[in-house]
Amino acid sequence: MPKVKVALIVQRFGEHILGGAESHCFQLAMRLSETLDWTVHVYTTTAFSYQTWSNFYPEGEERIRNVTVFRYNVTLNRWPTIFKIFNRLVSPTLAYWGRHPKKIPRIFFPVLRLIEKLWYILQGPWCPKLIENLHHAAANYDRFIFFTYLYYPTVFGLSALAQKSVLVPLAHPEPPLSFTRVRHLLKSAPCILANTEVEKSLLLKKGLCEEENIIVVGCGLNEQFFTKPTDFPHVAIPGLKQPYITYLGRVSKGKGVFQLIQYFLQFILQNKNQDLSLVLAGENDGSVNIFYHPQIKFIGYISQDDKTSLIAHAACVVNPSPRESLSLLALEAIALQKPVLVNSRCDVLRFYARNLQTVFDFNDNAEFSEQLTRILSIRKFQEFKRQLKESQSWVKSRYSWETILAAYQKIPAPKGTRDTMIRKTHGLYKLTES
Repeated sequence: MPKVKVALIVQRFGEHILGGAESHCFQLAMRLSETLDWTVHVYTTTAFSYQTWSNFYPEGEERIRNVTVFRYNVTLNRWPTIFKIFNRLVSPTLAYWGRHPKKIPRIFFPVLRLIEKLWYILQGPWCPKLIENLHHAAANYDRFIFFTYLYYPTVFGLSALAQKSVLVPLAHPEPPLSFTRVRHLLKSAPCILANTEVEKSLLLKKGLCEEENIIVVGCGLNEQFFTKPTDFPHVAIPGLKQPYITYLGRVSKGKGVFQLIQYFLQFILQNKNQDLSLVLAGENDGSVNIFYHPQIKFIGYISQDDKTSLIAHAACVVNPSPRESLSLLALEAIALQKPVLVNSRCDVLRFYARNLQTVFDFNDNAEFSEQLTRILSIRKFQEFKRQLKESQSWVKSRYSWETILAAYQKIPAPKGTRDTMIRKTHGLYKLTES
């Protein structure tokens, strides 16, 4: 039986790149190649920063463990300020057009298509060479797995390779999910892998896919997350005192980190007897000004081992993000038997809170303080420790790599084969059976 050969497409790729889609793709690539012994190639850009897409890694072929990575330079860097303004101006209109095309006169469609394409070019990473080479290599692969619906490589890559494509959309409620190109993208994908039941329900409710084309798979957690928290050494952080709460990931206003800092400062102001610290780890995108405070520690990027240790010894892990499609941080914390405090405005995080007794949600400053006080008071009780173990079992049954890889092996075989050929028609790549 021939070895399965797959291509994974993602906007950034690397062991030291933080991000939901990027981490998901990296871990899956390693597991498919090492555990299932599939031939895995990754098509990505040379960018490291998602804010500018500036070229960082050398262009060309690279080998990371058992995975071959093809990197392509980004043609146009992203200008964050310009895109932010443009996005605010056009996103509502483009989303309305996608939801209600019959309410807009067709005479405006060409202009709207142009504006939408310009949105994707400015959003980036604009990398036509990646798309071109991906199309030329189409006959060499059994499947193409695209990560996240939001960026240029997926939107302009999947539509021409639809027969063999699998889409991991990582969708959550936001205007681009209603864009016309995104709606066509999701409907053209023969197989969609949702991270959670919440994401699946969102896509079905919006009429973006059919029930038979979408399955819930998610991302696996490494075995180390299911060991005892005491097995990990403490991370050396100057001046850090126990206990502490922690957030790990992209330090961004959009991720709710600014709000988290404000709520934490209010908490320690109102609870002066609580000698509690807040530890933030990850890449700061510049949207959050972290000023000096003796009880707030920003330690920047840390290794995976340090990340695990930081979670393992925390009194509580916080995810303040209002938009998530899975939240590996929350799942990792639950797997390590840690209580989690989450933003109730996020459907996925609220789903965890409703199904697990060790996940607590907050909607405002008062609820944040109330829930954090509750966690700190019950975290050492035996009954709560039992609940933590039950939550760990819930996560393990759904997000162990054994479960995830079994699901990937059961993905329906694509209609296309390696004999599929590429033809250019009117400047667009289309697939036709040979």
